[in-house]
Amino acid sequence: MIQSTEFPLQGVIGIVANGKNEIQLAQSHGLQCVEMRPDLLLDQGLGLAEVMSMVGEIVTADMHCLFTLRRHDHGGKFTGTDREQMDIAMQAIDAGAHMVDVEWDNQCVSDMLAQGAPVILSNHDFEGIPTDAELNDITDRISELRPAAIKMVTTAQSFDDAVRMLQWVSDFGEGPCRIGFAMGGTGEFSRILTRCFGGPITYATFDAPVAPGQIPVQELLSRYHANAIHQQTRVIGIAANQYEKATWLDGLNQSELAKRYDVIAVPIEIENFEMVQSSAAFLRMDYAVVTPHQSIHLPLDMMSNNEEARLIDFHQGTASSLNTMPEAAINDCIASLNRRYG
Repeated sequence: MIQSTEFPLQGVIGIVANGKNEIQLAQSHGLQCVEMRPDLLLDQGLGLAEVMSMVGEIVTADMHCLFTLRRHDHGGKFTGTDREQMDIAMQAIDAGAHMVDVEWDNQCVSDMLAQGAPVILSNHDFEGIPTDAELNDITDRISELRPAAIKMVTTAQSFDDAVRMLQWVSDFGEGPCRIGFAMGGTGEFSRILTRCFGGPITYATFDAPVAPGQIPVQELLSRYHANAIHQQTRVIGIAANQYEKATWLDGLNQSELAKRYDVIAVPIEIENFEMVQSSAAFLRMDYAVVTPHQSIHLPLDMMSNNEEARLIDFHQGTASSLNTMPEAAINDCIASLNRRYG
């Protein structure tokens, strides 16, 4: 089986969904790979010959190409038969695509794999997340087909849902490489952190999102340094409103602290302290920041007036006050974390 570090696609994968200009954008960002979405390109009026020509352009540009003709019932635009989907995917491989993504319940999957096609078998849930038993059952059934990788994407209704997807990614054992995260705003941090837990790639958009919660390429690379994230990176959670979130994330992630101690700050949406505390060890989340006016239930000994940001220490089970002004609070936080990590 291919392990995540050997997988031919690595890092941030930019989604080519609108035209050739996005191939140039991928190059300018230094991406190693892109995902072509021919279902969206064909829906916009491009011909199949033009789409295959774009596959060649990606390969010529020295990038790996993932070809995904997504079916309508999995969030895409393709409405043809399973056989037509397979035929187009095989044409893409002949044109130079390094890998194709096909829904796992496509009736022609076995034929593609029998021909030696490099296939990611995927499953999408736009309503929620399956139970653990259902998730394991789907995973086992896909694994028996021996694809290059399994992609599982669900929709997070809570912080715990997104954590479960990261746990699923990390639990690949001897099976196929796993690609996974949770969609939606609550699952945003799982898109950023999936590579911390063994996922080889995370998807990003050059234009409007093509799935709920997708993050722009520039943001993943600049704010989160997503191509530098690895399985030893430590995590700081930021529970902040939309107005303060960017300030906190940029302030911490652009600091020397982030580089020196290999940490990344990510946004989290939580309702109570216990929710994140129970997952902190798995997430390697040593600390979290709760900014003022966040309606999060904290233990009584961690509460303060509603004007102060709080730095939560999951090792000690304590919280300390930070300055009431965001920039000063960030400086307080960095100074405190330097002492603690040091």
